[in-house]
Amino acid sequence: MVTKGQMIDAFVDLGKLIMDRPPELEAVIHRSSIHNPWFTKENISSALGGIARQFLQRDALEKWMDMYPVPVSRPQTIGLIMAGNIPAVGFHDLLAVLASGHRAAAKLSEKDPYLMAWMVGAMGDSLRERVSIVEKLQDFDAVIATGSNNSARYFRQYFGRYPHVIRKNRNSVAVLDGSETTEQLGKLANDLFSYFGLGCRNVSKIYIPEGYDFEALVAAMEPYRDLANHSKYKNNIDYNAAIHILNKVPNISLPHITLVERDEIISRIGSLHYAHYSNLAQLRNEFAGLADEIQCIVTGLDFEHGRIPVVGFGESQCPALTDYADGVDTMQFLSSL
Repeated sequence: MVTKGQMIDAFVDLGKLIMDRPPELEAVIHRSSIHNPWFTKENISSALGGIARQFLQRDALEKWMDMYPVPVSRPQTIGLIMAGNIPAVGFHDLLAVLASGHRAAAKLSEKDPYLMAWMVGAMGDSLRERVSIVEKLQDFDAVIATGSNNSARYFRQYFGRYPHVIRKNRNSVAVLDGSETTEQLGKLANDLFSYFGLGCRNVSKIYIPEGYDFEALVAAMEPYRDLANHSKYKNNIDYNAAIHILNKVPNISLPHITLVERDEIISRIGSLHYAHYSNLAQLRNEFAGLADEIQCIVTGLDFEHGRIPVVGFGESQCPALTDYADGVDTMQFLSSL
């Protein structure tokens, strides 16, 4: 059996390799950007850099793995159905399966087949031999599946009799009070626009007080104006504009994003929802009923929430090892099998 120390050494080596950006990785990045136009080289680099810095550092790995009784004494095969909304988003699940001592049978997203395959191939033998990339899940003991709200219903039907973690659509929100600095709003803009807003940790809705002045926020969004030159993103901008015109929906229309007052948390690509609040206590109560829809809350205010993680501006897309998707402790699930 591979020891915890050997696994950590192998994970750290993978992180170093990612940061070294060898020619074969550059080739995979290029291929991925052609295969999926949403995966720009800049976004892929950002995602891989975050994995190396946040997930594959020795101190962080040691602290994380010491929190759980791993590696397990009875390894099992864990079926992984990976998402592909942003580059290499399924890596944390794979990391958790391997760190817990289990085997992984990974069904890669058709949107992200090359990055994850390269990362598996770049692992040391002790890790790589415990990963199988499969077209169809079979002969597994438990499942971790990530998808849309619709696919989650099918996942529950197919995998309900197995131990499972099944994730649905989520997005993140921000709470502002108008006192935010230019620097804070600039970081918030990154929470909005990174990965074209496709991640579950991207902010899709902001909550603002009555009479909020949008001028400073609009100015903070200006550096991301060039996103409108991306063909797929621009198609969404044009579609949003047409829908709002046809339905006579009041909005704040910018070349690269449209701000609309809506109740829904999830917004279309290229749009940002907003809602007004009266006081923070009211907002906490409202969020209590939306905990299954919100991944995290971004704010600079003193705003703790028992069920939903709260992070600072610019931190939504910088999850640590313990920032589990949908608030489900994946390592606890895996170590208890």
